[in-house]
Amino acid sequence: MSRAREPRPWPKPVRWLAWLLAVMVVVALGMLTFKRPVLSGGNTAASPTPTVRATGSEGDKAASATGWKGLRAAGIPVPGTWSKQTGMTLFTKDSGVDTVKPESYYGKQVAGAPGPIDTALTSLDAILDPDTSQDDWQNTYVSILAADSSGQIQTMGGAPRYWWADRKFTPDMMCSPSSDHTLMLAYDTGSCTTDNTWQGKEHGAIQAIQYYQPGSTAFPVAEGMEATATDPQTLVARSYSTVAVPMDDGIWHITVYCPADPDMLLDKDANELGVTARQTDRLTEGMQGFGNPWRMTGIGTRQHPCRTVEIAVGGQLPYWFTGGTT
Repeated sequence: MSRAREPRPWPKPVRWLAWLLAVMVVVALGMLTFKRPVLSGGNTAASPTPTVRATGSEGDKAASATGWKGLRAAGIPVPGTWSKQTGMTLFTKDSGVDTVKPESYYGKQVAGAPGPIDTALTSLDAILDPDTSQDDWQNTYVSILAADSSGQIQTMGGAPRYWWADRKFTPDMMCSPSSDHTLMLAYDTGSCTTDNTWQGKEHGAIQAIQYYQPGSTAFPVAEGMEATATDPQTLVARSYSTVAVPMDDGIWHITVYCPADPDMLLDKDANELGVTARQTDRLTEGMQGFGNPWRMTGIGTRQHPCRTVEIAVGGQLPYWFTGGTT
């Protein structure tokens, strides 16, 4: 009876090659598992790349898809109707502002482009997002700030990621007598109780500054403006806005630069009409424009969107602040 031949062992080079391939497969699987962070419920998901989201109807849909993870993680109210650009006046041909009815035309919103608050919150969302990979977060951290009117770019400082992740939204900080500096005097603290508690809506504690007092700013001034009879700061400051966000370490001040002419009239979708609020006689029949000839801070348009130029956290002064009276 013949005996079946026993299988011969593989040649040594083949065995080495098979062993090497097995090790490579195991390492590859391990790397995939490591790079997929565990989310709530034990599920895993690939880390998303931070993106700057628009606001308005399209932006709201994008926000619902991405969830504003960074803002929610810190307890910061997410953008909505409350954060849109407001305080607009409706202008029509030959109407001016004296012939319109305040209850019908004043206080309008233009939601087609991010204003100062939406711009500031979008930047914070990217920095506070807990689900981005470390490499993506680091890239965002060093590139989140844009150039101001002079082309200068501020730096974010050296706070580690875990420091940002530990910060929490604290509306009562707007009422604290020990808040960092007098900048908060330029904000509305009317919702504070006598025991220094914020009693209004949470999103009401996030405010865009309404004015810059003379002597309190040192924004970059273009060459030649110093020779004018008017303090150039009163003109330059109108292209900026600063958004206050009360956090557990103090009030954060996010400075936003809006390069559009602050007097520019916009359509309902925030497109510039090429006519300012001081040129209403140039409006054609049937044209409607939204604007504010008394605006003291920047406005976002589709042609000239606002951009974040500095994030000063609790205990820090904005780079433009001179320490003057606010």
